[in-house]
This record gives sequence, structure tokens and C-alpha cells, in this order.
Amino acid sequence: MMNKLWYILVSMTVFMTIINASMSKNKLILSINKTISYLIDTIEEDVFIRVLPDWIGSWSTDTKCDNSTCCCFFDYITTSAQDNGTKLQVIGQAYGIGVCAFKPIVFATIDMPKDFTLPFRLLEYPVNLSLSQDNQVISVINSAGSQCNTIAVRLKSEATRAKGLLIVTLISSFVGIKNIF
Repeated sequence: MMNKLWYILVSMTVFMTIINASMSKNKLILSINKTISYLIDTIEEDVFIRVLPDWIGSWSTDTKCDNSTCCCFFDYITTSAQDNGTKLQVIGQAYGIGVCAFKPIVFATIDMPKDFTLPFRLLEYPVNLSLSQDNQVISVINSAGSQCNTIAVRLKSEATRAKGLLIVTLISSFVGIKNIF
């Protein structure tokens, strides 16, 4: 993304320098307009295709996990960045069989995932956490079977909100530049 922004800055500088050339004003404006349109289309494709995982937020769990036969996350899960973003802290409550019968609080700090999947231990039970590509849902996949799976839906994420505002601002700025010419 930064390379493209640098390219746009350099391109705009070159275009402004060309204004002094002998090219007619109409041809210059047409050329600048086409180039900016291409650059905006390219940036929009990259912004929406290359989504990074955003594990940080507050999540509300469903009630489909069978707590009479499984250990389940229930109610809410909170995830936050620790140690300058190198660690992910997961806090939630479990309910179900075995050690989960007493509704213990799950409190774990693990390496920050760089991907959309994460092996995790829900107390003594191994599960996989899977983040949806749109960063809105965490699926807790339990190897004991689908009756032990939980879905958690994002309630809020400051990181997602900030990224969205940045993308809208960048695209609006480029569209504004495009409309000037």
C-alpha cells in the first residue's frame, strides 16, 4: 500500500512538471485523469483483497455448544493486544463438563496470530479458533464434534474502526484529486 502511495506522489510530481511542456492542456488533463483513475482502481482492489486478520475486539458467543457434553465458551470473549502487539490476550468464561462445570474464567496470553486460524486450549480441551476473512466472526472448532463448536460475533473493534476510517479517507482523497482534473 505504501509503495502505491509513494508511486502516486511521484506520479503527481511528474505530471505537475509536465505542465510546462509543450503538450496541449486538454491532452495533459486527459492523461492525468486516466492515470489517476487507474491508480485509484488499483488501490481499491488491493485494499479490499488483502485483508489482514484483526483478532482484537469483544465477541458475543452463541448458545449452540452443548454444555451437557462439552466444555464451551459462553457469554462473551474479549481479545486484546499485549506486549506491543506481539501477544494476544484471550479472556472468556467456560461452561460445560469436567473442569468447565464450575464456569471458570479462561485467561490466556499467546503469540499474536499472523493468520486466520489459531490452535488454542480451552482449559484442558484443544480447540481451533478460526477468524472469518471479514474479521467479524470467530469459530471455536472443537475436535470432539460439531455439537461442541461455538460461534462468537464481533461486538466492537477499535482497530477495525480506525482501519475503515483510514481507507475511506484515502479513497475520498484520491477521488477528490481525480475530480480536480
